[in-house]
Formats: sequence, structure tokens, C-alpha cells
Amino acid sequence: MEQVHLFTKKLKPTHISHALSFPTHALEAFSFPEGAHTVRFEAVDATDNVWGFCLSSRLTGAYPKPVLLRSSWHRFVEQKGLVPDDRVVFFMERSDEAKGMIRRYKVRAQRKVMILMGQDVWVDVEDLPLYDEIPNLEPSFSSKMENHFDWLAELVKFNFNVTIDVQNKEGQIGSSIPFKSTESCSSG
Repeated sequence: MEQVHLFTKKLKPTHISHALSFPTHALEAFSFPEGAHTVRFEAVDATDNVWGFCLSSRLTGAYPKPVLLRSSWHRFVEQKGLVPDDRVVFFMERSDEAKGMIRRYKVRAQRKVMILMGQDVWVDVEDLPLYDEIPNLEPSFSSKMENHFDWLAELVKFNFNVTIDVQNKEGQIGSSIPFKSTESCSSG
């Protein structure tokens, strides 16, 4: 399966309390029924929970202005404990299985925990309770760490899903570098 990044959106207060505005370019990843302006889809989160969303676009006007409707989006916001300045990331996995084009969607809810060498470091919100328990680490940049990579190594050692965004001078995300521990914990 090929994984395609659909979009990353930093959340504003209106995204928390109402609907999530959806980038128009991401509409290409969804098949709307003929004549319909809404489509329901499921997305799997970092803990393999399945979330049902309803994507809607305007029927009139120059632009479709797509949104995830509050009726499906708000439950996700509440369960994840999302707040302004958190972000969501949507992906699509697609395969050509006998030309049947199977699409699966993934969603990640993340919170910025620090800036490392000028780049934002994001952790999945599901990992935040563990993150708070790591000794000698703070939710923001810790000047106690002699080497920034010591901090990152601690997160990876605890098997966090960590993402570092690589941004250009205008602040646009050029790419995201995921870090994940390859070690498995086993009791001997």
C-alpha cells in the first residue's frame, strides 16, 4: 500500500468548537456519490481505533469550502482532548488490488512538545500521559539537556511516535520526518 499525505492542519478555536475546515485539494482523495455533497468515511488513528467522519462541501458558490461536520468531528476532538494549536494529520493509503483501488484513511492527533534545532517536534496525543511521566523532561524545551538529541532519544526509547517537521524559511512544512523505535521490549 502506498501512503499519501493528504494534509496537516493546526487547529484554531473554531476547529475545536465547530467544524474542521478541509483543504480543497484533499477532496481528490474522496469519491463523492453522483450529485451528493457529503461523503462518509472512516479513518484509523494511532491506536487503531476507527473514527467515522462526514465530509461536506457547498453545493453553490465559487469554491466548495469542504468541512468535516461537527456531528462527526466533535467526538474525535473530545476523545483526544484536542486544544487550539494541536494539529491533525490525514493520510490515505491506497492499493491497486486488481484495479479495484482500495482506499483507507488514517488520522493522527498531535501536540507540539518542543522545538529542536529550530524545528517543531510533535507527539501523538495518545502518548502524552506517558510523555508527562518521563523523568527530567518537560513539555517545552528543556535547557537541562546538554544535547537536544538526548531528549529525542528518550522519546524514541519510550516508543513514542515522534514527528519533526522540516520547514522552509516561510514556515511551510516541506516534509515530516517520523521517528520510531525499532527495538522491541521483551522480558528475559
